[in-house]
Amino acid sequence: MPIRFAQDSPRNASAAVELYLAERGASMATSLERRFTAGGSVVSHPIRVWHPDLRALAKGRPLSESRPGNWRHLVGDEGAMRAEAELAAEGSEARVVAFHEGPAAGATANGLMRAAELGEVDRGDYEARLLEVPGLHFTALWLHGDDDIFIPIGPNMTDLKNGEPHGEKEVLEVLARRAAEVLEAQDAMPGPSGG
Repeated sequence: MPIRFAQDSPRNASAAVELYLAERGASMATSLERRFTAGGSVVSHPIRVWHPDLRALAKGRPLSESRPGNWRHLVGDEGAMRAEAELAAEGSEARVVAFHEGPAAGATANGLMRAAELGEVDRGDYEARLLEVPGLHFTALWLHGDDDIFIPIGPNMTDLKNGEPHGEKEVLEVLARRAAEVLEAQDAMPGPSGG
């Protein structure tokens, strides 16, 4: 079964990205757009970004308790994804709040291609999500289904290998250990953010 994309994204999400690109004039978005092939830009389906709480992670709480964040669209041409547009929902509408060129868009696209090759994905029902844990420098494509699959895509400063599928138990063990280390270091620091 093909990977699903969330159906509850703002209805104007793709149009908001296209409008953002069109309105930028001589900005970064227009210079990016000029580098696209003559076929024009391609905007991906929206992918919801999810953020777990570090303290909950350190306690081994399930990743399903992560809070939903903004929506991410990959922007590119037929050859490659070259940028990411991040959208915030305002009611049923969306607006672009960040636009970044760089390798992250390609890494996410590669993660989706890798996911499509997995037998369990072909046989199952999975929704594409992104899991971001900035405090741990960890990002992964999250295939949410009966048995969640995570494909780290970077930034990733854990022992989990980028581009390889990992089960939730393994990911949670690594993130819980790392979150506990980070929180212990923060709590040991003097001042308002530490002990």
